[in-house]
Amino acid sequence: MNFMRYKNELILVGSIIFMVLSYIYKSNTASEVQNLAVNSQQEYAEIVQANNLSNIWSNKKITNKIKVLNTIVPSSKIQWNQKGKKLVAKYHNLNEQELNKILNKILNLTVQIEVMNISRSDKSYNMELKCKW
Repeated sequence: MNFMRYKNELILVGSIIFMVLSYIYKSNTASEVQNLAVNSQQEYAEIVQANNLSNIWSNKKITNKIKVLNTIVPSSKIQWNQKGKKLVAKYHNLNEQELNKILNKILNLTVQIEVMNISRSDKSYNMELKCKW
């Protein structure tokens, strides 16, 4: 077979293959760059969110806000144990209004609730709360 006769056609086929491969490479590279940009934006947003949460969690006033939970109901209904940034509180013989007040206060605080058990006995409620901040 004489390749000299088909020299121009072979150059044309080679250049078309090269052009198709370069287009595929360009499109893959562009999509990777776009994915990288989206991932870096998401990581930046997560870092900013983590920083904001660390500022909230390191707030010194949270301890004072936690102490309000001790004054909502009479002290005869509470077993209170606070050590550092951990709280273990047990409430006994609560009525519905007292339970609702306590729950509203707890859910509006920036604390991490580890255990919250609410049990009902007759018409009164018992609640165990373990949280940290």
